[in-house]
Amino acid sequence: MSKARVESVRCAGRVLVTLHWLKALARPEHRVPEADSFRRIDRADVAVAGLLRAAVPLLVEALGRQDRAEAAARLFRALPDLVPVGTVYGKCLAPEERAGFVAGYAEQHAVWVEEFGQDAVKTAGPA
Repeated sequence: MSKARVESVRCAGRVLVTLHWLKALARPEHRVPEADSFRRIDRADVAVAGLLRAAVPLLVEALGRQDRAEAAARLFRALPDLVPVGTVYGKCLAPEERAGFVAGYAEQHAVWVEEFGQDAVKTAGPA
């Protein structure tokens, strides 16, 4: 597997966790899944697509919540830098790619926890 493909899959994990954080800021009842819940993911494109389509409505919803507006705007602005350079769309992930996806998800989750704090969003245990 090429280095570019590995990085692309890792970035897809980063995008997904960022979208889950955005959703949790917009809807406090939403729990951000733990990285381990994606160990068996087959299609990164399917996992990302629904939340990506909802990103603007979620941002608008979160901006209406004064206590979460600044964090939501920061997350939304970060998305273009996280989007994979290569494509992971329309392809099933090999086992080693799944590990990269999970690693990217976990790494970016740690970045957001450090930036916004552990209590900024609720998290869910593994599925």
